Amino acid sequence: MDALVLPTVAPREARLASFVEPLMTYAGAGPATIEELAKLLDASALAPSTDIHGASLFENLQRLATRSLQPALTQAYGSELLARGELLREVIHALAVNGSVSQTSHSTCAVTDLDLWLFRFHKSEAVRLVMELLTQGSTQMAGGDRLTLPQDGLASASSDNRGPVQSLLQTALMNAAVAATGMRYDVATDHIKTVPDPWGAQEELDAGSGLSDLSMARVEEQLFGMDYQIFHPSRNRPEEALGGVTLDDWLSQNPSPPSSAPIILAINTNVGLHAEVFVERLPAGDRMATLNPWGATTNPTGDGNELGDALPVDTAAGEWSYGRLNFDHRLAAVHIPSALLPPPRFPTRIWVELQKLLGARLREDEA
Repeated sequence: MDALVLPTVAPREARLASFVEPLMTYAGAGPATIEELAKLLDASALAPSTDIHGASLFENLQRLATRSLQPALTQAYGSELLARGELLREVIHALAVNGSVSQTSHSTCAVTDLDLWLFRFHKSEAVRLVMELLTQGSTQMAGGDRLTLPQDGLASASSDNRGPVQSLLQTALMNAAVAATGMRYDVATDHIKTVPDPWGAQEELDAGSGLSDLSMARVEEQLFGMDYQIFHPSRNRPEEALGGVTLDDWLSQNPSPPSSAPIILAINTNVGLHAEVFVERLPAGDRMATLNPWGATTNPTGDGNELGDALPVDTAAGEWSYGRLNFDHRLAAVHIPSALLPPPRFPTRIWVELQKLLGARLREDEA
C-alpha cells in the first residue's frame, strides 16, 4: 500500500519567494517591503490570523499575488504585474506598520476607523476583503452585504494620497454605508450624493460630507457581523443599558477588545464631528486613549481641529490620549458592539414608577 503523504506548510523562504517577483517588479517595492513581509509572516506564525472562512493570512496574500486582477486595474497601471506589485506593496505595508492606514484629507473617518482596526487586529480578513474586491470586483462582508469595486474610484486612486488600495476600500465602505438610503459616495467631491437618475428626471442631491450615525452603524454591523448600539450622552439614558453605570464609567472599564469589533466614538471638534476608535482608559492622569484615523504623522492639536489637550501615546500608530473631562465634554455619540454590553435588564425608571404605583395601591387598600 502506498505511504500516506501528509501536506506540509511551505517554509518561510518558499513563502517569501512566492511574492518576490510581483513585488520587485514594482520599482517602489525594494528590500524594505520584503523585510516587512518577512516580519509579518514570522508574527503570523506566532499569532495566527484567519478570515471569516478560516483562510490564513498567508493564503489570502498568496491569492492576491496570483489571481487575475480586475481589467480596469490592469489598464490603469499598464500591466497586471505592475498593478499587482504596487497593490501588494501597499497591503503588506498596511499590515506591517500600525498607523499607515489613514483617511488623509478625506471625510471618511468613520470607515477608516474600521479599516485600520481590521488591518491591525484582523489581518487575514482585511486581506480577504481587499483580494476579492480587486480580483472579483466585489466581496461579501461578515454581515452578508457586498462591497463593490467603485468604478469612479479607479481614476482617482492613481493620484490619491491614501494609496490605491485604501482609496478603493474606503470608497467601497462609504458606498456600502449609504446604499440603503439611495445615496452614494462621490470620491471626486468627497460628498454623499443621490444615485444618478439614468433618465435625468431627478436632480442630483448633495448631502454633504461624512456619515450619519445610522449609516455608520450599518457598515460597522456588516463588516464585523454583529449588532451595534448607539448611545448619545446628551439625548438618552445610556446607564439603563450599561448595567446601571454612566457611559463615561462604562468606557473607563471596557477597552475595545482586539479579538472583536471596535468601540467607535463621535467627537465634537472645532470644525465638526470626527470619528475615532476608543482604545482604553489610561490610569496615569485619568486619560482616554483613542486611535485617530488621520494616521501616524498628524498631531491632533496641530490645526486646532481636535481636542485641545491631546498627548501622544504611540504617534507611529496614530494613538493619542485626551483628558477625561475634556473628552466627556466633547463626546457626541458612542457606537458599542452589542456583544460587549451587559444582558438587558428591566429599565430602571420604569421599575421606579411601578414601585411608586404599587406603593400607592397598597396604601389605598390599607385605607
